[in-house]
Amino acid sequence: MADPELRVPVSPSQLERAEECPLDWVISSLGGAAGSVQASLGTLVHHALETAQGPDPEALFAAVEKEWHKLPFDAEWESERGRRLAAAMTAGLADYLSEFAASDRELVGRETLFEIPIDRAVLRGMADRLERRSQADGSAEVTVVDLKTGRNPPSKADTETHAQLQAYQLGVVLGAFRLAAGEELPEGTHSGGARLLYVHPDATRGGGFVERAQGPLSDEAAQELSERVVKVSRVMAAGEFTARVEHHCSDPHKPGNCRLHIVQAVSHA
Repeated sequence: MADPELRVPVSPSQLERAEECPLDWVISSLGGAAGSVQASLGTLVHHALETAQGPDPEALFAAVEKEWHKLPFDAEWESERGRRLAAAMTAGLADYLSEFAASDRELVGRETLFEIPIDRAVLRGMADRLERRSQADGSAEVTVVDLKTGRNPPSKADTETHAQLQAYQLGVVLGAFRLAAGEELPEGTHSGGARLLYVHPDATRGGGFVERAQGPLSDEAAQELSERVVKVSRVMAAGEFTARVEHHCSDPHKPGNCRLHIVQAVSHA
């Protein structure tokens, strides 16, 4: 990073990935990752939540079906299985939105951008939902909700140190989110924590949705996160990228795009 004006964008969703295995991160960021129907379906479910007008499961599913032609299924039976999964996940979204409508929270942002300069790094991301709750003293707390369509929610301990959620909270704490029409979060707003929202039936185990909550960000955690962002930005700006062979690339429980690049060719003697 010889150029003193160089700014390195760091995505909250990629921070831990780059820390765990720089080679895996760079392959993915340069477009070398293999796409999947599951990831594309997740994008459609996110879109359904973003555009939802209320807790109507049929309307949420219709929003997914409207874009169904974009999914690259190889066979009709795969498409039908995907539809059943989409119906289950949008039903879970409807359950969540019903609970939200009955709560004392209000939606103040969806797909909301934030940007935080930290040294030569720029922590930049987008939160699925910002939900505000008014306090008795006239202030307000904002909670970030991040929709996940995967099968495996993290443990309670892992959620408390989840870097992506911490990054979103830092955006709230610093007032870095830009709401509709360029508005900012009102002065005096503080973080009420952050939550992962899972709607995949394997994650919910029969329920409509399941959440994993992270408590409000402490000053110490905010400082540690800032230091991590600066450190990982140096990794991202490097000219060489390390493969964590023993701790990631060769671990069958941590699949990554780096694995192909460490496997010997079939012709290798």
